[in-house]
Amino acid sequence: PPPPPRVMSPPTSSPMTQTASQPIDPAVRQRALETMRRRLTSVVPGSPKRPTPSTPAQPAVNPAPRGEDREARLARILADGEEAQKRGDFEKALEHFRNALAIAKDDDAIQNRVNAVDQLLKAQKTSTYIEKARDAMREGKAEIAATMWEKAWEGRPTDAALLVNAAEVLAKWGNNRGKAKELAQRALAVDPKAVKAHVVLAQVFTAGGLKASARSAIDAIARLEPDNPALKELREKLGPPSLAEQLGLRGR
Repeated sequence: PPPPPRVMSPPTSSPMTQTASQPIDPAVRQRALETMRRRLTSVVPGSPKRPTPSTPAQPAVNPAPRGEDREARLARILADGEEAQKRGDFEKALEHFRNALAIAKDDDAIQNRVNAVDQLLKAQKTSTYIEKARDAMREGKAEIAATMWEKAWEGRPTDAALLVNAAEVLAKWGNNRGKAKELAQRALAVDPKAVKAHVVLAQVFTAGGLKASARSAIDAIARLEPDNPALKELREKLGPPSLAEQLGLRGR
């Protein structure tokens, strides 16, 4: 006959089971957490937290080192500006030098450096502004074209032709005769022999009914360039001088 089935005795509680059922000492828990942190740090030392999708990473800021005094900070910013200028990064260099000037507001040497680098930056952008001016002219945007020509002149302040271009654009296609006049006069301050600037002034004065001023501009054109093709048209538009003009009774 088959042997009788074996009866399994109920499992006895092991020491581990007994321990798990007991409350854990808070001091033991704290030591375990500290041990876990040390192990994680040893695996990935100083690992930065990744930004969550809802919190994009911010650009790094270079704050003043702790304990850095005013003179040390000023020296550091100036050194950063020097390095940026050597690299040809005039925009960054200007930012550094302006920050330095904010610390030392009465320092003429730093102010001169700000002015010099600002001019270098404008000169660096001259070609870009010229291209933008030409693009605006092709698109028939007179005001934008004039602004770009003027910005180009800021980087090349001895080139009166850039101001003349701005004045011509406004005189022919713009609606701001006052600005065209101002630009032409500024061009003549740079180069008194800029004939095109006198032409612009003659056009602006004629359109505004300022006959005496227009006639003075036309006379200047005739002296500088007697065969200028604009002379005939300008004289025809202006017409002969009136009796009052001949007697000098009408102002400009």
